[in-house]
Amino acid sequence: MDDFIVLLAAERLGAGIVVGGRLVRGRGGGAGEMGFLGLMDPACTADGVAALARTLGAEAVARMAAQHVPAVPAPGSLRELVGGDPRRVDAETVFAAARAGDEVAGAILERVVGQVAKAAGTMVLLLDPELVVVGGGVANAEDVLLGPLRRRLAEITPDPPRLAASALGHRAVTIGAVRAALDHAEGRLLEGFAAA
Repeated sequence: MDDFIVLLAAERLGAGIVVGGRLVRGRGGGAGEMGFLGLMDPACTADGVAALARTLGAEAVARMAAQHVPAVPAPGSLRELVGGDPRRVDAETVFAAARAGDEVAGAILERVVGQVAKAAGTMVLLLDPELVVVGGGVANAEDVLLGPLRRRLAEITPDPPRLAASALGHRAVTIGAVRAALDHAEGRLLEGFAAA
């Protein structure tokens, strides 16, 4: 495939962009940064799925505590999974609660997916890729993320690309860094042979 975007979406949003089979780096290496999101909507940030889910989940649990929601939370609910403690909320508990059908977690995921769809949709409209791969630690939550993201992209783009979760999951950045280091080392080691 020659035209695709890998959207790293865990703590911060960022993208690897491949056009015509070549990685697009940009003049200073910043192609794929998501700083443009604030230009589109001041409330929109480059926070990723995990960061947004954690923040919004903690806020929801704290609101429930302040409103004195009934003492016994529903089994599998976000509040039950974190024992009513907003400090224990992380993306995985939000995903688990959404899988269990918790309405609060479902609403959080809708907000998160809405923000990610703005970023992905903008890139799709600009670059017209065949595929968008969602990577980073949140790729393991493809069952609760990809369906809503696919639906949102279909609403905002006339011809949405295929959408898939990365098989590398949270290891993508580490594997990419190792590959870049090996490429650099190989180039340096073979430098003298090319001149000879």
